Amino acid sequence: MEVENIKPWLFRVQPYQGESLSHFLGRFRQANDLTPTGLGKAAGLGGAIAR
Repeated sequence: MEVENIKPWLFRVQPYQGESLSHFLGRFRQANDLTPTGLGKAAGLGGAIAR
């Protein structure tokens, strides 16, 4: 069985010039409706991502 056109489940967010990693991750989290814990799990960092 061949699977075609698999789309990623996450929305892509382009970083702004000079944007901090914290701000980028916050915008990424909002765009993908993730909790800080969900973002940490998706990034492989566990619960380390929080403000």
